[in-house]
Order: sequence, then structure tokens, then C-alpha cells
Amino acid sequence: MQYEALLSVEPDNIDYQYYYAVTCTADSSLRMEGIDRLKALEGLGSFGGERLFFLALAYHHSSDYLLAIKVFKRAEQSALRKSVWLSELKLRLAQCEAALGNQPPSNSFTRHSSVTVSLEDFFRSITSNDSPYRMILLPTELRTKYDKKNGWVSPVAFDAETDLMYFSSYGKKGETGLDIYSAKILKDGSLDLPVRLPDSVNSLSDEMNPFFHAGSSTLIFASNRQSSLGGYDIFSSVLSSFSGSYLDCSAFHSGINSPLNEFAYYPIDDLGKGWLVSDKSGYFSQPILSVIELDIDVQIEPPVKVEAEIEVVVEDVLDDVAEVAEPIELIIPNEPDPQETQQQPVVELSSSLSIQIGVFSNEPDVNLLPFDFNLFTLILPNGLYKVFAGPYENEAERARYKKKLIEAGFTDVFNVVAKP
Repeated sequence: MQYEALLSVEPDNIDYQYYYAVTCTADSSLRMEGIDRLKALEGLGSFGGERLFFLALAYHHSSDYLLAIKVFKRAEQSALRKSVWLSELKLRLAQCEAALGNQPPSNSFTRHSSVTVSLEDFFRSITSNDSPYRMILLPTELRTKYDKKNGWVSPVAFDAETDLMYFSSYGKKGETGLDIYSAKILKDGSLDLPVRLPDSVNSLSDEMNPFFHAGSSTLIFASNRQSSLGGYDIFSSVLSSFSGSYLDCSAFHSGINSPLNEFAYYPIDDLGKGWLVSDKSGYFSQPILSVIELDIDVQIEPPVKVEAEIEVVVEDVLDDVAEVAEPIELIIPNEPDPQETQQQPVVELSSSLSIQIGVFSNEPDVNLLPFDFNLFTLILPNGLYKVFAGPYENEAERARYKKKLIEAGFTDVFNVVAKP
């Protein structure tokens, strides 16, 4: 309104036109008007790197990643070495280039109710249409000097089954921004020393507002890392009940995330319905609290349990459970059931490059193993059960999944030649 008033007095002032246009791009309903005004100003007066940066930023917020990339690169060429916006430009450019390879959202969400909130106090109490959503703040003894220096007070999330408390903190050194930490609540009510969660969860950027969903063992949090669509996005990481480690995190759901900021997501019962704090539809980027429901089921499904017993002929099998130094080649007899062959064609596996996870005296429940791995079980002649991951097409793919298994806590895995 101030720039609009100034323009009414000096309509030909290029600077006033520019500032008014940039201000428009900060509001979702006026963004296209701001873009049109910035484009019209190009070539008039001093239209340097900073002005190109804000034009590219508006394209980014509009999810026009291709145009945003082109204008970001032009702005970078015109930037001075000490331009204060240059570091954000590089991050935004990387986010746009990554977003080009992402699949577009296949669903949307339904907003049931919404209210404007303040980022300064929404941690303490959110007034909704139903009732206040109150949150507990981090105890003073767990705040570091960097938290206090930055005025950061984290909300707290609990895992009641393990008596763990999750929160975000700058840590003792503050070298990697805000990270997600956990602290054990001891039997006497005191708190154990906090532990930074592994790099499968944290990054060099900021992670904040954690929430632990016990029903799916999923840790949900916001992060402004390079792989976000822009600003803060919602990410999640599954806690493996088998190894007690967090698997590599991923963007929570494309229907929730956007090139604007998603600051927090708090599920209500299942993962598909909850509270979302975002500024993507707020008046001039005001954060909005919404009760939302996704149009598709985002419950995390466990892998299918392997129930069929597979007869194998094993060469040089040891009689005990000791790990073998050399890979074992397993030969599968090619005698499919004729009836099953008619119903479903047999797919011949071209590779036998697999990873052995472990040897068990009883049939293991593979539902307890990490998700996102192709698992199969083979029964040895001595009655032992071997669990494998794979097979993989090449050594590079096998090495990548072996690294994931080790990060998930399976330190005794090794390469073998085997297939179902």
C-alpha cells in the first residue's frame, strides 16, 4: 500500500515501480501481476542482477522451474562478488534444477479449516476452530549457547514407547545449522545427554519442528536443504525396528510440499491427515495453519513377507552358522508349476549379484527388516535360513544398496552370488 501510494504521486519513478512489483511477488494472489511488472521493467533504468534475482524467485515460487533457471543464471552473471543474495541464488538454482527431474504432484489436499499464525509464538499455542493445539518447549538445560544466542526455543516431540524426546538445536558448535536431536527421559525424570541424529536425517542446512509418528515409526520434520522444492519442505525418515537406525530421509509428499515454505506437519492419527503450517497461500507470505487431508493414502506399507520355501542346491555349504569368506553360488532348479506359468510369465533374472544380510536358525520375519530393499530368503540343506537383498543389475547398484544397509545398522553384510 505504501509503494502504491508513492506510485500515485510519481507514476514514472522506475525504482518505485520495481519495489512495488517485487512486493507483489511476495503474495500468492498478486504474484503474476508482480512478474508481469518486473518483465515490463526489464531494459528500463538500472535492471541489474538483484532485480533479475527477484524475477527468477517469483518464477520459482510459481513452480515455473525452467524459466526460473534461465533468469537465475542471468542474475548470477550480473551479480557482484559480495551480493548479499548470491548464496540464496545458488541454492535456489540447484533446487530448481533438481525439481525438473521430479514427478509432478499426482494429488492435492483438502483444507478443512485454516487460520493465520505467527511464527514467533505458534510453537506455544495455536488457536484453531476446534481447540488450542498446545506444544511443549525444550527445557532450558538442553538449550546450547548457540540456541540462546539465536533466540531459538524448539518445540518438543515424544516417542512414548521408548521415552525419547525429539527437538531441534544448533548444537555445541552450530556448524551445520539447526539439527534434529534426541534425549532419553530417565526413570527418575531427568534427561540424558542429547544425541544428534545421523546424517540420514540431518544435513548441512536447517532441520526443525520434529514429530514422531508412532504408528508408522516415522520421524517427520521440516528442512530447507538443497533437495527441497524451495524454502522449507516436509521430510520424513523411518526408524527401522530391526536395527534401531533411521533410514535415508525423503520428501514427505509432493502434495504437501511447494516452492514456498512448509514449516511443520503434525499428523492426526494416520499420516494422511494432520496440521500443516505453511506460507504458500498466506496474505503476503503470512504462515497459515491448516487442517488438511491428503487425497491418497500415504501410509508406509511394509514389504511383503516371504512365505514360500525355495529349494536350493548349495555348493560348499558350511555346517555351522559361521560367515563364509568366499561368495556361495546358489543354483535354482528350473521346474516351474505349469499352472502358475500360464497365469504369470516367468521372469528370468539376468544377475546374481546380491548382498547377504544374515543367517538364522529359525525363519526370520522380513517385515522387521528395512523398507526399500528387495529381500528374499533361502533355506539351506542344514535347515538354516539365509536372508539376502537383491539381486542387482551391476556392481554399482549393489554397492549403493550395501552402503544403505550399513547406514541402517547392518554392519556384517557382504557381497554374494545368489538369487531367488
